[in-house]
Amino acid sequence: MYLYSNSGAFQRITGFPSYVNACRIGRDHLQRRARGRQFTYALLDERVPRSLALKRDEALAELARRYFTSHGPATVQDFAWWSGLPVADARSGIGMLKHQMIHEDVDGQTYWFAASTPR
Repeated sequence: MYLYSNSGAFQRITGFPSYVNACRIGRDHLQRRARGRQFTYALLDERVPRSLALKRDEALAELARRYFTSHGPATVQDFAWWSGLPVADARSGIGMLKHQMIHEDVDGQTYWFAASTPR
C-alpha cells in the first residue's frame, strides 16, 4: 500500500503499524476498498462525509438527545457516566432538551427519556 502525502509524493507503507502511524501524523491517506478481487483507492475526504461543526451547547444537547433516545429511561448520573461528561454538563445537555424529554421520579431518582422515539 502507498500513502499519498500533502506534498504529492508517494510513500510505501509496510505493515499496519506504519499505516496507523501515517494516519496519526495527519497525512491525506488513501483508503482501500475491495470491489470483487480488485482494490480501489480514494482520498479519505472523498469517502467520509463531512461532520457538522456544532457549538459546545449544541453538541451537549445532541449527545443527550441521542443518549436518551437510545438508552432511556436513564438518570443524569447514568448519562454522565456513559458520556464521560461532568454531571453539570450532563444536566446542561438535558436542560436544553426539556421540551423534548419526559421524566418520571421513582424512589427518589429522576429518570429521563425521549418524548418520541425514532421510527
